[in-house]
This record gives sequence, structure tokens and C-alpha cells, in this order.
Amino acid sequence: MRGERAGHRPGPYSHSPAVAAPLVRLTLRSDSAAIRRALARVQAVLAGLHASGDSLAAVELVLAELLTNIQRHAYGGRPGQIELDLTLCAGEAICTLTDRGGPMPGGQLPPGDPAPIDVPMEALPEGGFGWFLIRSHASALDYRREGDVNVLTVHLPIVLSE
Repeated sequence: MRGERAGHRPGPYSHSPAVAAPLVRLTLRSDSAAIRRALARVQAVLAGLHASGDSLAAVELVLAELLTNIQRHAYGGRPGQIELDLTLCAGEAICTLTDRGGPMPGGQLPPGDPAPIDVPMEALPEGGFGWFLIRSHASALDYRREGDVNVLTVHLPIVLSE
């Protein structure tokens, strides 16, 4: 789905001409160790810019969910490559992830509805919280398929201190 804003409201999405060159540009394998290293690199760069603790936590949570989703679902656990670009613009961390795995089901982002938790303990889902968490933190999401490439961009509010 193109140009979604948090809260599941479609809206315009534009690539701002004022976006600077990426602070972080990584190419990583779609495995858990490479994902952990990429997250650590992003965290180190943002911490070096004095990002707030809440901003660091939100970026790490969202990127961990997205990268793990690519690993598990787009590539189905098979080897693959993920590209990650992170820029800062107008109080947001803008992260674009690209991969050559399978497309999103139906060619659009999952709705991210919260999993039901008012059920007996044995009926609680093991998963189903990831897209809800992603959408809870993102100010905008954009997904498109370009040929055999998935392109997902997420905007996350970020607070930098002096």
C-alpha cells in the first residue's frame, strides 16, 4: 500500500528533495546475526547524534520487526540480501529497506490490527503483534514492488538533543 500514515489513514507520500544523503547505508544478509549487527550500527550512529532513549528504542524495535519479517516471510528463511538506508529529515528517521524476496501478500502492507488478548491463555497468539507495533511507532509507511524488488520506507519520529 502506498503512502500510509500511522493510524491506517492513507495519505500522500513524497520523497522530500531536502532529504540528505543516508547516515547509514548497509547491505546485509537476511540472517539473525547480520540483523543484530545492522541494528547495532544504526543504534551507534543515532546515539552518536544524541538521539533520545525513546527514539533509539522505537527505531530499534521497528527495524528489528521489519528486518525479521523480511528474513522470515519475504525470504522464507532462505538466504537473501537486504539493503538498509537511514536518513534524518525534519525530525524523522527515514529508513528504506529493499529486498528481492517474495512480495507482500496482496501487494500491500498488513493492517496491523492488534492480536486479541482477551482470550484464554492457551488461545493467545504466539505472534501477530509486529505490524501493530510498527504502525504504533511509524508516522508514515510506504510499500511498493518494483519488478522483483520490495521497497519499504518507514518514517519514525526522532528527538535529538544538543
